[in-house]
Amino acid sequence: MLNFLNIFGRKEKRSTPGPLNDVWYQALNAAIIQSGANTGQLVTPETAQRLAAVYACITVISESVAMMPINLFRQVDERTKEPANDHPLYKL
Repeated sequence: MLNFLNIFGRKEKRSTPGPLNDVWYQALNAAIIQSGANTGQLVTPETAQRLAAVYACITVISESVAMMPINLFRQVDERTKEPANDHPLYKL
């Protein structure tokens, strides 16, 4: 797929990777090492998404979150909220 996009001059856009000292990366790498599957490869979000199972899980989660309604409310007092109909982001 990437080669097809390169034919038309489209560059692949990637987000910047997270810090390598992130707690989640450390926990994931520790779990891999403890399971006896240490190949010396560092697991990053980019390398994990190359696996079909990981990519499918990310897709299911992100599509499920995208289906949830997002309602914008204004807090009237400590216990009461009302829809913020006049807010510019309300129509989104």
